[in-house]
Amino acid sequence: MTSAHGIRRWALLAFGAALAGTTARATTDLARGLDCYQAGRYAEARRLLRAAEISRPADPDLEFHLGRLALWFDDAGEALTRLERAVAADPGDARLHNALGDAYGLAATTAPLWRKPGLARRCLAAYERAARLEPRQPAYQWSLLGFHAVAPRLAGGDRDEARRQAAALAELDEAEGRIARATLALLAERPEAAFAEFEPFLKVNPDDPLALYQFGRCADLGRTRQREGIAALERCLELPLPSDADASTVALIHHRLGNLWAQVGEPARAAAAHAAATRAQPDFNLAKLQLRR
Repeated sequence: MTSAHGIRRWALLAFGAALAGTTARATTDLARGLDCYQAGRYAEARRLLRAAEISRPADPDLEFHLGRLALWFDDAGEALTRLERAVAADPGDARLHNALGDAYGLAATTAPLWRKPGLARRCLAAYERAARLEPRQPAYQWSLLGFHAVAPRLAGGDRDEARRQAAALAELDEAEGRIARATLALLAERPEAAFAEFEPFLKVNPDDPLALYQFGRCADLGRTRQREGIAALERCLELPLPSDADASTVALIHHRLGNLWAQVGEPARAAAAHAAATRAQPDFNLAKLQLRR
């Protein structure tokens, strides 16, 4: 839980204690719903935040969270409705534009062929707007990198621009740059180039949990050096996780470990690791997580 989230939750509960009836219940639902959202319990968060909406109609922050949850559950229609309303209410909030870009992207995946280019252009425009509003926020650079790395050229994808975004991420943070370059190498089916981003760093910092996880991710997605990837992920699980790690982080480690056990022909160990991922985050959905992960 972030400190800002903790402060807001305390304020909501304190305010709710001074109220009565439906309004108090809605305020408590909001606090509990935000807790569940932070913990990755998304089905429960969605139920509680929808209940809180009764007393907070058109709240951009609530629309943001419910819009993100709609994306998680593949409800592009609800996500678009909520996030377009949120952006209209608070056009200066970068996270709203970035989430709206995600919603346009999800809508494009199931839209008729003739609608896909227009939705892709809106997706890109929303990502660009978020990055302009907060140019030093890595998450928004990742959205642009992801779009340009995977979108067809006719839809606006530009592989050179993806590489420029990787360079921009490296300027913001050395670790983000390594992950960005490795991601592009994996997408280009060059796993050894991806491993090369982390091997020199791990020689100096053998117990860095982020680098260990990313090494395991390279083994999983590159489908090579699986035993080394297993060792890296198992070591990662032995170490204290970073303070900003959430349920998705733990679930991802177990999930990739399960994938690697399956690749080396160990189905029982694979099943155990995948079950551990679900225990860590019951609503775990790899497809909904950021490209870098």
